[in-house]
Amino acid sequence: MKVSESLSGVVQPEKYEKQITSLKHDLEFQIKKNEMQLSALKENLATVRTELRAANVKLTELEYKINSCSCVILSILDTDARLAVSQEERRVFLDRSLANENENERLIAKNTQLIKKNSNSEAALQEIAREFQSQPLKFEDYLFSIQIFLLLNRFN
Repeated sequence: MKVSESLSGVVQPEKYEKQITSLKHDLEFQIKKNEMQLSALKENLATVRTELRAANVKLTELEYKINSCSCVILSILDTDARLAVSQEERRVFLDRSLANENENERLIAKNTQLIKKNSNSEAALQEIAREFQSQPLKFEDYLFSIQIFLLLNRFN
């Protein structure tokens, strides 16, 4: 048994050496594989960081545009509010203008009536003056005629 023991003793270290060599080879392969994966992950991380920076720049630009649009919207809303106020003021002025125009027409009609009344009064006074000159009247009769004229003039 000594020969077989000695053979098995030789076989065992060779077997372990092969296993160690195989494990070393597997370990080197795993290390290379892990290094390649780590390198790929680093590249991916760098790409993601670059994309993140670009996205942040784009986000900043969009936020600026949103703020600009908000300012424009506020300006439009302010302009719309001013326009509504101006239109309301215009409507009020138009109403006043129409009311004043109606009042003006009424006053013109009244003025026309007063002019006619004045003309009639002047004609009546001239008539009274002619009568006075053509007939010698007493002063009291003349005053009475004027009073009647004035009373009639009030009712016309």
